[in-house]
Amino acid sequence: MRNYSRIFIFLLLYIFFSNCFLMLLKAQEITNGKKYWFALPYAKMLQYEEIRGNYPIELWLSSKVNTKATLKFANNTEKSYDIKANQVTQVAISDEFMCRESEVITNNGIYISALDPISVVVYYSYKWTGETFRVIPVEGLGLEYVTLNLYQDKTDELKPAQILIVATEDSTLVKYTPTKPTAKVNADVTKQITLMKGQTFLILGRNDNFLVQNWDSDITGTSISSNKPIAVFSGHTKGAFPEYFTGYKSTYQEHYANFARNMLIEQMLPFEMLGKEYISVPIKYLDRQRGLSGVENDYGDLIRFVASKDSTFIYKMKKDGNGLLQISKVLKKGEYFDILNQVEAAYYKSNNPVLVGQYGKAWWNDPGMMGITEIIDDKSNDEPQNPYLSGQGMLITLIPIPRWCSYENFYSPTNIDNFIYLTFREEDKDNIYFDEKKITSLWKNSIKQIAGTPYSYITEVIGSGNHRIEGKGNTKWAAYAYGNWDRVKDGYAYGYPISFNIAYVCDDSLIRTITEIPKGYEANPGDTITMDFKYYKKPGEKYDLVRSNIKSITARVYFKDTLRNDYSVYPVIENGCEDIIKEGTMTEDWVCQYAKVVDRRILEVAMTGDSALAANDNDILFKFKMYCFLSNNDGKINSLPCSISRHTICIEVDSVPGDIKIAPVCVNNLRLIKLSGVEYSISQNIPNPAFSNTTINYSVGIEANTSIKLYNTNGDFVANLVEQILKPGYYSLDINVLELDIPDGLYYYKIESGLYYETKKMVIAK
Repeated sequence: MRNYSRIFIFLLLYIFFSNCFLMLLKAQEITNGKKYWFALPYAKMLQYEEIRGNYPIELWLSSKVNTKATLKFANNTEKSYDIKANQVTQVAISDEFMCRESEVITNNGIYISALDPISVVVYYSYKWTGETFRVIPVEGLGLEYVTLNLYQDKTDELKPAQILIVATEDSTLVKYTPTKPTAKVNADVTKQITLMKGQTFLILGRNDNFLVQNWDSDITGTSISSNKPIAVFSGHTKGAFPEYFTGYKSTYQEHYANFARNMLIEQMLPFEMLGKEYISVPIKYLDRQRGLSGVENDYGDLIRFVASKDSTFIYKMKKDGNGLLQISKVLKKGEYFDILNQVEAAYYKSNNPVLVGQYGKAWWNDPGMMGITEIIDDKSNDEPQNPYLSGQGMLITLIPIPRWCSYENFYSPTNIDNFIYLTFREEDKDNIYFDEKKITSLWKNSIKQIAGTPYSYITEVIGSGNHRIEGKGNTKWAAYAYGNWDRVKDGYAYGYPISFNIAYVCDDSLIRTITEIPKGYEANPGDTITMDFKYYKKPGEKYDLVRSNIKSITARVYFKDTLRNDYSVYPVIENGCEDIIKEGTMTEDWVCQYAKVVDRRILEVAMTGDSALAANDNDILFKFKMYCFLSNNDGKINSLPCSISRHTICIEVDSVPGDIKIAPVCVNNLRLIKLSGVEYSISQNIPNPAFSNTTINYSVGIEANTSIKLYNTNGDFVANLVEQILKPGYYSLDINVLELDIPDGLYYYKIESGLYYETKKMVIAK
């Protein structure tokens, strides 16, 4: 009976936690906020261009509940708006606060506060240019960014790339290092500025007056860092691509690329929100035919990956689903890799977090420059640009899979072709609702699965007005709203992610929830505070910790170096384990192995026991001490409060008992799970030494990308033997060493699957 109970528990846990993805997405979800700081990026209009009304910029505000939001401009004018639950409120605003001058500090920040969490979207809709971006609430902002941009373009005047920075606190020190020259700073030169709350700083790419289009002017990958949270927006003032010469020439202007141009802008995700797994789906245009101009990259979307760390490389799932293929060179921080013409939905993976942008290409429905003859003095020289119905270009920031969401309201504007593309797990398709209807009933025939992955997608035309997407039962999705109108009719487009999870989700966690460190602690600098390390279980979860058989934990509590308002929080362990207070939920045989402070900001505590750890929801496992102090430049200690913010905490769990050994991983929430009945393993190759053929047997415990790589004694990569998403099970790898173009000698082969890794030696003697 006991064995049957264990099997039941294991099956139950496996259903809920079948892989790392699900674990991450079941962590806390935060999509909206009560405080926002943003500004209006530069929309570069033609000299003769009209606006689409008195107020060409709108805010789209929404909430799950009835609430009130207040909008405050830098000139201290403010106005409040009532927001109805699950309805998008449209607020028209003037562009008088649009940032236009490069590298000059201005007071153009816009602040929104709300009584309850809301979402904020900014929509530009000039006659011949437009764009949309989702605003990140203050609590989701970070201290380090890289950017997405595009190259210089010109019709009647030069249109450069742009970056816009907004400070959320006084005395914000900002550093930026552009990858290419800006209007006032050379490439690879670090510039430092200080901003006060609400101040803005626009960075424009440097103009090259001798080139209509300058491919070497793209400032993508510009590094931006600060000592306090900032908002960063980047893209282009009005760009056109792909980058090639069409052949059109008149006495008015020489035209490169295509004549359809559009503003490109998104708010950049801070490093904490970047990920390693992404999905893209092709941008859809009504009746658009691709690849008919004879130009190589006149079709598909541009997918751009920007590295946040050195030694980054990108994988892409093969079209047939038979494993991942490395598609990029090794990238340094700020370097980017482009897929020029992505025409199919695709799954991407990287070894380090990356920023990913999707650019929908701009085409113009006009075989002979119709509709703008007023600027052309020699229409006889007209040449077709692309005589097929299309829309303007757009930029969309892709959301990493662990930051998918479960619920959001959004709005699609009038007088435009509106679309949505939605990505989700295939097994969750019956749990996703669009406007309160199952997507399987609305668009059953449109659902397509990406080969080799558990993910599916939908791309559909949708009507204007209010919409809602909801995933039932913790089902997560990513959705992108976009639209376009061809240039002859009006000529603008938009695209943006509908929602994203800003909650801190530590990377590659297989387990979740042991602790929440309480907020709201206040003390004078120098005071010692006792903090609780708690067990936390979400409502409705039906298992007990004893059956999980946890007999050892190593907890690493991270404290941010500098918090808001110059307050710093550090752990203090003066007497080792004597400073750890064990609570009654730990049985008597549980002991503290060690307690220490690592590099001043990390508290590490190791606990072990002969019997399984037992705890109920919100039970305290142990307590630890910490103190706080001010870290201001003059060294004065003032009697001011310090507090813990959401960004300060991260827990590392070193090991889990039972069949699975997990290397240290960063987690918000911790829980043991039985992932499958299969243990991770890799055997010694047989025969060894390998003269011709040799075999390696291995097993995988959960569905995950699995690689087996060969290295020489210097640690240099030699060959990729396996690179594929595998389900739990046992596998055998046959290797013909004669086909490996390497000399005889000693080698190492390493398996990595999820968090499991192991290395063994192989001798090759051909």
